Amino acid sequence: MSGCRLAAKTDYLLTLPRFVAEEAALGFELEIKELPFDMPGFSTAMHWHRRLDNDPEHRALRELIFDLVAGSFVR
Repeated sequence: MSGCRLAAKTDYLLTLPRFVAEEAALGFELEIKELPFDMPGFSTAMHWHRRLDNDPEHRALRELIFDLVAGSFVR
């Protein structure tokens, strides 16, 4: 969000995924423009030490993060 704050107070540009840009545009009064070129998609991943594979608290945190992120990409 610091990039959004900077872009809102300057004439700088900021590239964001559309779902993030739509939310940020409301809070920071930013204008959304389409890129003048095609942008390939991206992938995400989570990594942790194997000793935490069966840790119940760590597993709950991973599941929470997964659910939050998965919900953000469903549009």
